[in-house]
Amino acid sequence: MERKVKKREKRKKNVSGFSLQWCSKSSSSMRTVAMANLMTEVRRDMPLKNTKRICRKEKKNQYLCNDVLTIETNQTKRIPEHMVVDGMMFGPTPDLDIYKSDNASVHWIDKENGVFSALIIPRERTLLSVTKKNTHNVIRALEQLQKIENNCKRSKLKTGQSTSFSKYAIFGNKINRGGHGFLHDQLSNIDPHASRTLEKWAGRMEHVVGEFIPSGWLRSITKANGFSAWPTTGKCMFVSAMASSVNYCAPAHVDDDFLFSMHQLNVNGALDCDEVVQYMCFPTYGYALGLKPGDVILFNPHVHHCLSEKTTTYINENVHVSTFYVKTAHVGKNNNAIPLNEQESSYYNMKFSA
Repeated sequence: MERKVKKREKRKKNVSGFSLQWCSKSSSSMRTVAMANLMTEVRRDMPLKNTKRICRKEKKNQYLCNDVLTIETNQTKRIPEHMVVDGMMFGPTPDLDIYKSDNASVHWIDKENGVFSALIIPRERTLLSVTKKNTHNVIRALEQLQKIENNCKRSKLKTGQSTSFSKYAIFGNKINRGGHGFLHDQLSNIDPHASRTLEKWAGRMEHVVGEFIPSGWLRSITKANGFSAWPTTGKCMFVSAMASSVNYCAPAHVDDDFLFSMHQLNVNGALDCDEVVQYMCFPTYGYALGLKPGDVILFNPHVHHCLSEKTTTYINENVHVSTFYVKTAHVGKNNNAIPLNEQESSYYNMKFSA
């Protein structure tokens, strides 16, 4: 019992870490803490807002956060964290509050500090960047990834199910588990064209979600990026790697990621379809996001999340499931033996008032 309590306390710190407020030196490697402190210093005094230039000539700004609907925690349907079992699965019709991409919606854990569990990008905005042509090209590249890359093994509690027995393939900078540093995908050498397609796709995803990320975060990510804080995919700023599978559903779990993660589903030739493909579920808050083909979401990997089974509409379709992320191991270079330089040491030793 005492072990479970300690685990919950550690998870609370990790959720706080997601808001870039990592003041605990026990949470990760020294370099990870140093970079989090750097980012905290940049954003701590900035207001929680984001702006989009809508008229360059008159230099007017529209506050995007004002247009985002708030998702409320459903106290009746939520499953308390201590009751959520890692590995819990959800069927195609989860008994949770459902929110779709008709509007931008966000669920705040701590709005004052900018901590959210998930944010769904409005479909109208997504479709300005996601087209039938580039979706077709992305799916072809993902099919190549499936053919070329080896299956990435996950822990038992995180291992999902693929009805087509597809691999769980990684593109970009893979963490070298059991070793140091990173392993690079084989796709870049064997099929450079497919690799460039996926790099451009990751860049589009960043561009789409960038309009909805509070500007303080974007500024802090830019500064950390200037320190080469983590390896990136192509010209991206906050994508180190991408995980992909086909016809995949995932059990409830948490991930050891440094930043928010991006998630998208793709179905060839179905971009115009208005039916939900799968649900990204957040059982500890009692809600789920209904994802249509091409929809994009941001989510907090430090809270329990899971991907439901496919809905009956797409039972005979191949659904490509993809998640973009930066792990804490990416930030720590996956090697604690590398000493901190003088600047990193100064950030590691920073102290913040409560």
